[in-house]
Amino acid sequence: MKDISSALGRLTRDPKALSETGSGSGETGYPKPSRRSSETAEQPNRNSLPTPVRAPRNTLPKAPSMMPLPQLPELRPVILGQTQDGSKITAMVLARAADLPSLKSSISEMTEALQPAAPEEIAILMARLFSHYPQQQSGSPVSVAQDWVEDMSGVSATAFRAAVLKWRRDPNAFKPSPGQLLDVIAKMEAPLRDRLDTALEILDREESMPKRERMNHLRQREYELEIGVVPYDVHLAGHDEIVRYLEREMTLVKSEIAAVEAQES
Repeated sequence: MKDISSALGRLTRDPKALSETGSGSGETGYPKPSRRSSETAEQPNRNSLPTPVRAPRNTLPKAPSMMPLPQLPELRPVILGQTQDGSKITAMVLARAADLPSLKSSISEMTEALQPAAPEEIAILMARLFSHYPQQQSGSPVSVAQDWVEDMSGVSATAFRAAVLKWRRDPNAFKPSPGQLLDVIAKMEAPLRDRLDTALEILDREESMPKRERMNHLRQREYELEIGVVPYDVHLAGHDEIVRYLEREMTLVKSEIAAVEAQES
């Protein structure tokens, strides 16, 4: 307070000092700028200013939420029979019998992707994951590791690796329990396991279907195309798309009929 009072007293006693200060530049409260410095100072050139360096954003890709799904060969529906209330029982078969090797290749690819993780890999990845989070466990670390290996022994190595990566990159403050990680893995595996089940059903149907039954399905399909039966989405697409669909499907069915007839002869 004494310093402030002294400064105020000096300003009131010295009118010149009061006139050269102010609330703004050249006004009471601020020193009046030197005329020489204000006249000779060069204004900065905006073009000469250095370009600001922006820190790169985090472009780390997100962990996958599901396993890759291989493409199955083209399929078509067939009618296997009817229920007591008259509803049709349908199933999917290969649109081309020649695509059977491609179907088997897709099944092998999916089966390989679902191979279980090795115990050593489970232990290593869990130890790395746990190192990022607070350790709040009781009991022997060996018994805890054995429980994790036992709980993860039935899951695929691909989904296990992806689940560990997803948990680490997601905003999780604590390490997972076995049940939490199993839930993540199950959601990743579900679409692939469903597709594998579908492919195995189609393979079993194709390999066990007699040639006469295949011919009956093809003739039925040929009749449906002749009377203009098309899927609903094709119907909504308009006349031109309907014509293209019928022509494409009829060409395919006729080639399949010719192939079955050649096998029978």
